[in-house]
Amino acid sequence: MSIALTVDGRWKITIPPHDMLSPHTYAGGKALDVIGLSAANTLGILTPDSDVYDESAEKLLKADSDGGLRLDHLELGSVGGAGVGGLYQSGNHDYQGDLKPYRNAVTYTGYVFVPLTTSRVATDWDGDAKADASDGVINLQAAAPAGFALPVEIKAIAFSLYVKAATVGLSCAIATSGSVYGVQVYAVVANQWNCGGGVVACDANGDVYFTALGDLTGVILNILGYWI
Repeated sequence: MSIALTVDGRWKITIPPHDMLSPHTYAGGKALDVIGLSAANTLGILTPDSDVYDESAEKLLKADSDGGLRLDHLELGSVGGAGVGGLYQSGNHDYQGDLKPYRNAVTYTGYVFVPLTTSRVATDWDGDAKADASDGVINLQAAAPAGFALPVEIKAIAFSLYVKAATVGLSCAIATSGSVYGVQVYAVVANQWNCGGGVVACDANGDVYFTALGDLTGVILNILGYWI
């Protein structure tokens, strides 16, 4: 290896050809181990971690066969001490797992909202009568047209709910389970459509629960969007 000062005042380090299948350590600043792997055109860099999250203080960082890079986690610091940091990408950002915002030393779980430009409807919920106590789970993944055909593992839904009854004061509800009334809509005018709506969390199967409080002459459920 040779070091020379160029005419423009920069240092030039020349490393002669050598076997990259053995580790090499470069002194000065942080030590860096460069390891050539046996696969063609593949180079791994063993980078020391500043923080140790498990039993290993170093990780092997290398691209896969498609040029992708997989990290256990990525920490982004502030910019110029202003407390501003971020990850910017011009294209789509695909990910697996949940979103985990970290606020005031607490990690929260969040989800992405998917708005439906055309509300999702089902023939079982487009104005059919529902008898008193016709309670039960609504399988949101049931195939269309009878079901809503929503994706599996959804976490919550945004919806509008219409109810019609011959008697004022009857109602129906959409909730996470049968133990609570998440969103309840009353018939405040007899024999007319009465509208309500809201957001309800799904159960562990991605479904919601319907409760009828009285004999209803019609119920309409429209799905406006969902969290996943």
